[in-house]
Amino acid sequence: LWQNTALFMYMSEYPVEEILHLQQQVGQELVPLSPVLFYLYQDNVEVALRRLFAMRDETSLKADLQMTSKYPWFLSRGLSGFTGWVKFFQEWQGVAEQLYDDWPYQKLRVVNAHAAWATVYQQMFQFLYSELGP
Repeated sequence: LWQNTALFMYMSEYPVEEILHLQQQVGQELVPLSPVLFYLYQDNVEVALRRLFAMRDETSLKADLQMTSKYPWFLSRGLSGFTGWVKFFQEWQGVAEQLYDDWPYQKLRVVNAHAAWATVYQQMFQFLYSELGP
C-alpha cells in the first residue's frame, strides 16, 4: 500500500521529512482499519539483492534496473545497475527505519525472514493474535 510510493518518492529525491509527512497523512486515513505493519528487515542489503536476483526472472530485473536508473537519485550520483541498487537500498534502509519508527500503529520488525519462514509466519500469527485478540 505505502512502501512503493515512499520508495519511489525517495528515488525522486523528495525530502525525507516530506515522505514522513505523507506517511502521517496515509496513517490518518487508515485509522478505521486498525492497520498492522510487518517490517521485513534485511541485515545485509547486497546479500538480499543477490538472493532476489537468483530467484526472479532476469529479463524483468534488467527492465527494473533500467527503469530505476532514470530516477534522480541514481542520476545525481552517477549510479546504475546492480551496484546502484545496492547503494540505493543501503541508503533507503535508513529512511525505512525512520518510517517504521514513526508508524503509529501496531508493528513488528522481522529480521532476515528468509532464514526461517515457518518460524516467521508463526511469529507473525502470534503477534496478530496477541495484539488483536480472539
